[in-house]
Amino acid sequence: MVRFGVHVLLLFLLLAACSSQPLLNPSPIASTLDPEQKREAILRGLATHRWLVVAEEPGLITAQLDRRGRHSATVDIRYDERSIAIGYNSSRNLECQPRGDSCSRIHRAYNRWVVQLARDIEYGVQM
Repeated sequence: MVRFGVHVLLLFLLLAACSSQPLLNPSPIASTLDPEQKREAILRGLATHRWLVVAEEPGLITAQLDRRGRHSATVDIRYDERSIAIGYNSSRNLECQPRGDSCSRIHRAYNRWVVQLARDIEYGVQM
């Protein structure tokens, strides 16, 4: 019976580890749009999946995605005359394994969310 319990524990640990991945920062999105057009493309991309703007200043939008009040992710979106870049800011209940001001690993849902956000913003830039 003890042997069965050990196998269940190992399986549980393996499954828990599978939900964590290295933190992904999407590649910068190249764009020749003026800053206001970039800002508008970013805001449209954020609205597509209900990201909320929590702070804004010229060249920087900080946005948060909240999932059922249990999980959230906050990103910084920096933009200048050449590109738009999405970077990790903070998270809640996403298994962040700290590394400086960021995470070395995080729940795979975070990576899906930021990749989709980058696609939505890139689509808006190309429109």
